[in-house]
Amino acid sequence: MPNFPYAFNYDEINTGVVAHAYINGPFPSVFSTLWDSINLPALWFSIVAGSLNLFGTSLVGLRVPAALFSAVTVLPLYGIVRQAWGRTAAIAGGIIFSFSAVELNYSRITLNNIVTPFFWTVCFFFVLRGLRTRRPIDWLLAGLAGGLGEHFYYGTRLLPFILIGFMLYLLVIHWRQGWRYLGHFGILALGYLAGFGPLLAYFNTVRPDLYFGRTHEPGALKWDHIPTSLEDLQRMWNTLWPLMSDNLLGISTNPARDNFYAAPMLMQAEAALLVLGVALLIWRWRQPAAFLTLLVGFGVLFVGGTLINGTPFIIHWTPAFPAFYAALAVPVGAWAAAGAKLPQRLRPLVPITLALGLCVLGGLNLYYFFQQYKARPQEEARSAQDRAQAALGTDYRVFDVGPSSQGWDVVSMQYFIQGQEGQNLNTPETQIPVPGEPGKGLAFFFYWDNEVNRPIVVRAYPGGQTGEIKAQDGAHLFATYIITPQQAQAMYGAYAQVFKPGSDQQIASGQVPLVGLLPPEVSYPLRARWIAGLYVQDAGTYRL
Repeated sequence: MPNFPYAFNYDEINTGVVAHAYINGPFPSVFSTLWDSINLPALWFSIVAGSLNLFGTSLVGLRVPAALFSAVTVLPLYGIVRQAWGRTAAIAGGIIFSFSAVELNYSRITLNNIVTPFFWTVCFFFVLRGLRTRRPIDWLLAGLAGGLGEHFYYGTRLLPFILIGFMLYLLVIHWRQGWRYLGHFGILALGYLAGFGPLLAYFNTVRPDLYFGRTHEPGALKWDHIPTSLEDLQRMWNTLWPLMSDNLLGISTNPARDNFYAAPMLMQAEAALLVLGVALLIWRWRQPAAFLTLLVGFGVLFVGGTLINGTPFIIHWTPAFPAFYAALAVPVGAWAAAGAKLPQRLRPLVPITLALGLCVLGGLNLYYFFQQYKARPQEEARSAQDRAQAALGTDYRVFDVGPSSQGWDVVSMQYFIQGQEGQNLNTPETQIPVPGEPGKGLAFFFYWDNEVNRPIVVRAYPGGQTGEIKAQDGAHLFATYIITPQQAQAMYGAYAQVFKPGSDQQIASGQVPLVGLLPPEVSYPLRARWIAGLYVQDAGTYRL
């Protein structure tokens, strides 16, 4: 988990920093928002804090909560597809979802975006089951799941509109049965308020500007009003259609541009299944599960993917991930149903063929994500630097030499190693050589914007080892210059000479860390002399 994905986004580190409020204090209310200027609901950070307490300050501790939420999302997804399109489709949807490269990527990133699909899928599962059973408890649980989802990613702000749209669909298209569910709709709303209530009260009384606040920021929406004329409608089309086209290409052709994933959402075979699945859903649009799947997919793709700035930002599509994979499963269910009509001797071929196809698809996704996928080099720089510095261990002190956009970072380094000393030498011409420390080697790092300072280090520490840190695709990221602990020891400390008492006969000599220490394996009585230099960091007058 800490190594896949290899790169990390600094939002993950910031999430850990904010979560430490529940470890070190001041222990804010979980029914509030945290992270200045971002203002995410606090419940997520309390969960991350619990993980950090359990697994320690590490990438594992940061990433476990997202991975767990993603893993359990497959259960309500299976339930939705099973009750709508059968067991075979449900198994296929669950397998494709679980092994998809894009899902593996986002489920291993410390962001609450991946939590929303879980609560949405639970909500929709109980809504669809409530339509079948008419039990009030199903509608209540659907509302609770939706309301609890409000405590996580901003994308849940869209959920009430999707539920209202689905209710209107039932009342208009299935009006004979739909009007009988008015009371159940009310139970759904009450459950939603119960789950969302404490945080809703915070938004209403403390921060009424926040709930839809991000959409009011300049440039947040690519189109921010309902067209008022045909000309305005044409302008909206001219504005949004290129963005929608980018999003459609992002499904299987163009890589995401969201700094969290550097590939299209689906492989080409999966994209073909998706197109076929969407066609079948449109054909069966009068089926409530089909309409709800289409509503969720197109709603998120339009609002989160097109109206919100940035295309294709696949991380904004995460609330609809289960809908996409449900659509992928629909053709599989149709093929399984068609296979049941084959002659008896040919029927076993259908499950065998489907199983082989799913194995190949899953294997391709796993191979791509764990062997072939590479983040953009500029997104790897921080991760590559921190990992390389941590790999040196606590026997080395690490330094970034000169002002840099990619200097040594004490905040992110704590998630890779504890107890390693480091520093940014912003004025290397006066800070090098650095004061020595017994038993410690020296590691100097140079990014492209401070590599000009390397000669200063080489002059001060001749004989070091030059190295290079590369991105996963081979691109140059950093140059390094390493002085081993043994080399550093020879450059610092004092030279000790040991003599017989009352004599100039030397019996031992060698480099020692400090004046007053002796080489090993000497015995008393003895006479000693130390030869050493005095390091003065800044010019001036000193009294010794």
